Amino acid sequence: MAEPGAANSLTPLRFVHGEGNSLTPLRSGTANSLTPLRSGTVGRSSHQYQSTVVGQHDPSGLPPPEAQRVVQSQTKVVHPSYGEPVKEKTGLEKAAPYICEFVATFMLTFIVATSSLSPDNQWRPTVIGVAIVVIIYAVGFVSGGHLNPAVSLAFLLARKMHPCKCLCYMILQIAAGLLAAFFFELVFLTRTPRVMPVAPFAFAQAAIIELLFTTMLCFVFLNVAAATRNNPEHDKNQFFPLAVGFAVIAAGYACGNISGGLLNPAVVLALDVSGGYIGGGLLFALMELLGGALAALLFRMCRGEDYPNVSVPVDTASHVPSLAARMLSEFVGTFFVVLTFGLSVIMMSMSVAWCVGAALLSMVYALGNVSGGHFNPAVTAAVCFSGRNKCLRQEVPYYWMAQLLGGVIAGTLMRYIHYHGPTHKVEFNLGGQSEGAYHWGTVMTVEILFTFLLAYTVLAVATCDEYVVSTKSSRQNFYFAMAVGFAMFVGIFAAGPVSGGYMNPAVALAFATESVPNLGAVAAVRGWPNWTQPILQGIAVLCKYIAFFGTWMLYFVMELIGAALAAGVFRLTHPAEYREKPYSPLITYVQYPVSGAEYS
Repeated sequence: MAEPGAANSLTPLRFVHGEGNSLTPLRSGTANSLTPLRSGTVGRSSHQYQSTVVGQHDPSGLPPPEAQRVVQSQTKVVHPSYGEPVKEKTGLEKAAPYICEFVATFMLTFIVATSSLSPDNQWRPTVIGVAIVVIIYAVGFVSGGHLNPAVSLAFLLARKMHPCKCLCYMILQIAAGLLAAFFFELVFLTRTPRVMPVAPFAFAQAAIIELLFTTMLCFVFLNVAAATRNNPEHDKNQFFPLAVGFAVIAAGYACGNISGGLLNPAVVLALDVSGGYIGGGLLFALMELLGGALAALLFRMCRGEDYPNVSVPVDTASHVPSLAARMLSEFVGTFFVVLTFGLSVIMMSMSVAWCVGAALLSMVYALGNVSGGHFNPAVTAAVCFSGRNKCLRQEVPYYWMAQLLGGVIAGTLMRYIHYHGPTHKVEFNLGGQSEGAYHWGTVMTVEILFTFLLAYTVLAVATCDEYVVSTKSSRQNFYFAMAVGFAMFVGIFAAGPVSGGYMNPAVALAFATESVPNLGAVAAVRGWPNWTQPILQGIAVLCKYIAFFGTWMLYFVMELIGAALAAGVFRLTHPAEYREKPYSPLITYVQYPVSGAEYS
């Protein structure tokens, strides 16, 4: 007999399709409802769905044969967001991504061409970057918003895109660029701007810079738009257009006066062909495509969880990258942030603070959940000093080595570009152009305080478990990297004329490397035996290097003081952070297991 109140009722049972044709019983739910399973279930596809069956309960726990037939005939696929059955795509829906890529690339190329007519070139990189943000927000969830053959190639090599779709995208992007360039000439009755190195630079310097910053753009794009941990199933992030657009802004100011900073083969070829300048644009396009390939390689090295061994499934929700991946992440991020800073200073840009803040913003969005996105030994020290198991003490030297190595290599490249550039006779020392204008007390105070601001911002918005978006199920709409990037912008703008506004020992080391004089010339010491001369000269050279880099060491100490101050103030202002948490933090750098604590 049925229980009271349940006469003539049927008990709903829910089953999920497993391997083969078997059905696994699930907890009871609403009849005829379909609920997507959580991703990451071992042995199941992330696209399997639950279904509801109405029938009699079998004591064995398995559905009767007729129930199985009902399941197989009534199972539906539902929309992950709206809970409605997904209908088969129409022809127009299938064509929509390709239409989006064509229209979006057309508009981008036309914007690039028309912005070249503006008498105020200072705003041009910002205009193009903001245009990319707007366009990707408009079409990104339809086509991905590549707008760039180098980006599409990077997606293909990273195994994030089908080869046929990539080829179609690249053809449409180039065709749209050509159409936009010819349309520009028709409207304005003038030729498109020529693609060539900016004098006095030669193709060698322009090609290196175009290659590197196209790599930066494609690498950021892959990390924010394709990385699994930045885009959990049914929880795709909302910040990826911002990261991509600000990467373009940073690159535009850093290399615009060297190579033009277009970073897009479709735009380069369109301007070159329509203007009748065939030749240089093709070489630039090849370097940009090579940059896309390099970005895919770096992505695969930093994002090993996106390429798991089939026999060893990876739980991306709790995945902690290897130390090697985190060190590579810190090296790459520091290198690009420091290079952006150095080139914008060397080229005497009027927007140094803006472009460096943009570079840091984009790289933190890209790599924040790989290594923490420190890119700064002072920030690493602050995270370590703050406790909470966010950065292990034994790993701090590894982080510092990666960051300082990135600074040294960026400084070496800065030295090469400076030597061939229009400012080769201008010296850029650690104190900047205002060196000697302020006494050391003022310099130390300013550098410590603004390093404190940057490090405290990182601690508060990027390592603080109190910062949840609106629910505990999503972390994709939090603008933590924007806060960090803007803190850098404020510090450089305010402290730059006084101390250089570095706030980062890696940046200071890069400027020291760039401006190191010839310290190898040492006179012989009279009255000493000949066999002692090499030893004495070696000691003299070593003393000169120590004296020269002593200023950098002083900056390092000042910035570490700022980091320690930030960690101390953070402990006073965020005491709740030092309680035992009943849940796993949503926004964190690298979470290590804590003994005695249970996380759900």
